[in-house]
Amino acid sequence: MVPVPTARLHMSQEPEMNAEEPEMNAEEPEMNAEESAPAENEEEAEAAAVPEDPEVVALKEEIAKLEGELKAKQATLSYAQDQVEEYSKGGYARKVAEMENMRRVRSSMNSSSRSSATAAALSDFLPVYDKFKELKEKYEGNEFGAKFGSLSMEASFAKMGVTEYTVEPGQKVDNYRVAAVEMEHSTDFEKDTVLRPVDSGLELEGNVIRAALCVASAGPEEDAAAAAASEESVADEQE
Repeated sequence: MVPVPTARLHMSQEPEMNAEEPEMNAEEPEMNAEESAPAENEEEAEAAAVPEDPEVVALKEEIAKLEGELKAKQATLSYAQDQVEEYSKGGYARKVAEMENMRRVRSSMNSSSRSSATAAALSDFLPVYDKFKELKEKYEGNEFGAKFGSLSMEASFAKMGVTEYTVEPGQKVDNYRVAAVEMEHSTDFEKDTVLRPVDSGLELEGNVIRAALCVASAGPEEDAAAAAASEESVADEQE
């Protein structure tokens, strides 16, 4: 009668042991995944550590060397072409033309500066020039005064290149070459144009020593009256 409970005890323990087995089996995939990750990293590292084919490396180095030589030869060719262009017959002709143009420009600038300075200096002698001219005209018929006619400065001015210039009716009055001594209304000429010349001017190679004098047109009298009336109305409105 005693052996029976013992057999039942062993049969009751077997399910518990079987229940623990699935838990152990569930942990196995996690361990396998952790073991596989380092293996993959090792394979990648081994693949990266594999040296490149020596022929490929040599080919790349040769290509880089040839590219450098090509650039150097292109620079040399460009310099040689420039030298050929510069020292050829056409290049020589161009250089001569450039030098001639530079010489002309420099000469023109120097001449213009010299003429401007001379004209400015001669303008200081205008009072004496006008006085001699006045005395010559005044005593031209006098026997004693005629002996000193050579004291005129006109000849000296002419030797230095000074010339006279005149203005024509209808010409525009500017403040550089023309000076208006009087304004008159005119229906024939526009406002600020020459009505009639009064005296000629003096210049040295385009540099004005003395402006020409003239009577300038003030335009039609009706226009002047209308402009004055308009100004008065504007002034009244502002007040």
